[in-house]
Amino acid sequence: MDSFEQELNLMSKYALSYNEFALIKLIFYTKESDENYSLVNKYYNECLHESLKREDLINLQNKKVLDKEDLPEKGKPIYLEDLTFRKSFLSNFYKESHILGKELWEEFPFYIVTSRQNYPIKNFSKRFRDLDELFCFYGKAIRHDIEKHKDVIKSLKFAKENNLISCNIVDYLIGHQWEEHIKMMNGEITDVRMNFDPTELM
Repeated sequence: MDSFEQELNLMSKYALSYNEFALIKLIFYTKESDENYSLVNKYYNECLHESLKREDLINLQNKKVLDKEDLPEKGKPIYLEDLTFRKSFLSNFYKESHILGKELWEEFPFYIVTSRQNYPIKNFSKRFRDLDELFCFYGKAIRHDIEKHKDVIKSLKFAKENNLISCNIVDYLIGHQWEEHIKMMNGEITDVRMNFDPTELM
């Protein structure tokens, strides 16, 4: 998360202590890479000067952050990357962090490149006050659904590879252009001309 306020909003919603929130972030990190276990060790050994307690994870289960099915039986080793966040928590996490909108922004091209000139297509000021508002708009459009977001990003890459981007990011978002790109990517729409000149639709 980019700001302390965003973290506080989520902590308030789930009645989390800052240590509990730090544990949540560490779980996210271990899911990204096993190498991030060094961060877990650093936090518990050098910051808290104690080991991870099973009760800490049970508390996150009781606060509806983690699924209750994942925690191994008492006495068995705990692997943080195997723990599963509840879908409702993930939805709220993505809502507060704007991560999904940021990923879309980073993937969306800056220009439509033609043989004659480059057309900038990331100007959002005609519709959104700032990037946070754009990120929030996108998150609401897909209901902060991570699986839907994965499909959108995959279809956006497909659209870029096949020169299917023919509008700026504002029109892309308002028109839910990803829906059409997903259908093209999945072969549900076959009567489409690839590699067209974007100036035809500008």
